[in-house]
Formats: sequence, structure tokens, C-alpha cells
Amino acid sequence: MWRSAITLLLAVSAMAGEPVVHVVDAQGETSQPDSASIEQITDQAWPAWRGFWVEGEMIPSDPTNSAWRLLDGQCVMGGFAVDEGRLGWRSELLGVLQMDLERTRSIGSPTAVTPESTASDQLFMVNGDRVEGFITAFDPDKGIGMERKRVAGAEPEVSWHPFGSVTLVQLSGREEQGSGWRFWLRDGSVVDVAGWSRDRAVLRLDSPRLPGAARGISLPWSMVRGIRPPQGGVHPLAVQAWSAHDGEARGRLVPAETRVMNENAPLGLRLIELAGPGRFVCSLPASVSRMHMVVELPARLRDSGGCTVALRVGASERARATLDADHPRVEWNESADAGSIEVDVQAGPGGALGSTLILREAWTMPLKAPGATNVPSTTAPSTPDPSPGPG
Repeated sequence: MWRSAITLLLAVSAMAGEPVVHVVDAQGETSQPDSASIEQITDQAWPAWRGFWVEGEMIPSDPTNSAWRLLDGQCVMGGFAVDEGRLGWRSELLGVLQMDLERTRSIGSPTAVTPESTASDQLFMVNGDRVEGFITAFDPDKGIGMERKRVAGAEPEVSWHPFGSVTLVQLSGREEQGSGWRFWLRDGSVVDVAGWSRDRAVLRLDSPRLPGAARGISLPWSMVRGIRPPQGGVHPLAVQAWSAHDGEARGRLVPAETRVMNENAPLGLRLIELAGPGRFVCSLPASVSRMHMVVELPARLRDSGGCTVALRVGASERARATLDADHPRVEWNESADAGSIEVDVQAGPGGALGSTLILREAWTMPLKAPGATNVPSTTAPSTPDPSPGPG
């Protein structure tokens, strides 16, 4: 299946030209290296980039595939498989893996919205019901075992639910820190590895941090959407706390609102929609950092008059732009030395209707690393040599 998907991907790339690659250096500056300059990069020949991502959509996949999400942020697209009598997880790219309930956050549709944590395990059923309790096991024949008390004060009982009756499995558990190099792949998977190398069009992943994974996995380089090094990468603004103010006072019929979209974005750089007009405040990590974002009018609203947008860091206004159909976007790259930023969206000639914006590539990155807190825990090999490397 994945071979046909890759053939389609290569055909699309051939028609559209070389894919556009973006990188962020150690000072927070962005650039677009060409394909020749990145052909020889590996984990040991890495130019000290803090982020690497490729423009492009995810490849079409089997519509029956589900997402297995782990507590450390990894995700594997695929489905249940029986391997030597045990229930495992089959990925078209990564092979057959072992199911580990202790490390699992959820299993279900790739588009399912799940809470970050829950007090109990939950099963979401095809008829809309939800069952809460403690998941005891996955069994190839019986399905999912759920232990719960049917009535208060009774002894817990285990009931079995066929896999076909469940649309989403959500397990309780605290999030864990990822380790090593993190790869975002075009089928929607997110994988941590100890190391990696590239041989022209082939990527080799060494010691994936997935239960039961092979020691080495090879796949097409064209499947890569993003790479984050183990010494830390850009910090997405989509995971920061946002608040919205003054929408109705500026002519909006309902309160201003912030929405975060597309969970599978490489490097976690999810789109942020600011439904204005209004003031949108985002808290920042406590460090001097570089802040970057691309601000644009959605295509559907570009004929609605546009708006004016200002960026403030603390009490200081750093940038201002008027966006309309002729100038629908602006890119900002500013130092951030305060605990928050504010994006102030002011209605244009069309009023509130044209005052919704999209933030792309929105991230912040510490310029002075606060000691070990800037380095994710990892058992990867020694830190890659920050030599200039190719490109």
C-alpha cells in the first residue's frame, strides 16, 4: 500500500517541482536550503539547525487506518494486527510493533480530538455511548477488556467490547518526555529515534523508540515532513496559553476566539486561527527568545475588506501591517524579551467580517538556553557535531 502512496507522492513532486524546505538556525533565523545542500545530512552531519520541515500535504492513506498515540507524543498510523498469537500494531512504513498499554495515550481516528489527560480510561462507542473504567487488556478474539463497577459499592467486573464497536480508546496517564531525534512522516506518523542516516533517496532510522520496533528501518526520504534534533527545537505557539478579548466591543457578533488546527503539522507548528477583530494574548516561556510567525488572511475572506494587525511584545509595539486581497500576508521575526505577546486585530473597511487571521509557522525559540531545561531527556548518541556541514 505504501509503495503506491509513495509513487503518487513522487509523481506530484515531479509536477510541482522540488519541495520547499525550511530550516531554523541556532539564532532563530529561517532559510530555505536547496535539495543539493541537504542531500548528505545525517545525525552526525547536522548544521546545528533547530528545526527542519518540508512544505507539502500528507499522502493519501488507507481510510481504515487509525492513529496509535503514545504518551511521549509519538504517533503511528496503522491498525491492529495479530503477530504470533499476540495483538500488535501494523504500520505500512514501520512494520509490526508491540502494543504497550502503559505507554498508550489513545487509539482511534487520526482526526479525533482527545483531552491531554483523563482520570480514567475511556471507550467511545459507535452508538455515541462512553464507557469509563480501567482497561485491562486487548485480546485478538474478545476485544477490549474494561474493568469497572456497574453500581456504586459493587465489586469491579471486567466486560469485553469487540474492536468493531469502539471508535476511540483513551487511556489515562501522564505525558512523558520524548527522546532522541523526532521525525514527522507524511503518513501522519511521528517517531523518535536514537540516530539516522540518509543515502540519497533512502532514510534509515536507527533504534526507533517504539515498542517492538526493528533496530533499523529504511523508508523513502520523500516521506519526511519534519525533523527536530535531540538538543531541542522550536517551541510551537500553538501549545501556549492564548486568551482573546474585545471582540464584541469592536463589532464582532460573538466573542473573539482562538482556534488551533491540523494536529499532524510537522514540528507541532499547527495553524492558529484568530477569529477577530480583537486582542489575542499568548503567554511565552520565561526566557529571552526569538519569535516567528506568518500572519495571513484566509483565502475565503480576502474579498471582505481585510484588516490591520499589530504585534506587541509586552507593552512595546514591534510591528504593524494592513492586510487585504493584494497584500494578504506578512512575516514577522522579532526578539521576545517579555512574558507575553499580543496580536491586535483591528477591523478594516469590511468591518468584522474580514478580521479573521491565520498564524502559520508560529514558534518561539530561546536564544540563551536556560541550562538543562532546554535539552529534552534523551539516550541518543552524543550531541551531533555542530560543524557547518553541507549547505
